[in-house]
Amino acid sequence: MWFEQLAHSNQLSLKKGTYAGISGKAIFNTNGTRRYFLEKRWSQGENILTAIMMNPSNAAHNQTDDTVDQLIDVAKVKGCHAIYVVNVSSFIDGTSSNLNNAQFAYEAINWTF
Repeated sequence: MWFEQLAHSNQLSLKKGTYAGISGKAIFNTNGTRRYFLEKRWSQGENILTAIMMNPSNAAHNQTDDTVDQLIDVAKVKGCHAIYVVNVSSFIDGTSSNLNNAQFAYEAINWTF
């Protein structure tokens, strides 16, 4: 997949796992403080809902959160096979108000995803 190649070429950590029967892939920096990309997939196919959000919370390759669960529900109703989640900021924190303006500054690798 394109995002796996992008992770490899930028020396990022690609994690794979399953949670509640849904396959997950997440791309992090090497120390796990930034998440650049999240995929949740429940069936094969190319119909994918892409969500652009503020900053990542604790959802990952092997866990989820309320927002990702809601996105999965909407995507399934719309006939999608997976969701992609990308964020304006890659800093992991469940509350965007905990982040400062510098943590929302342009980051080339984040915007590549």
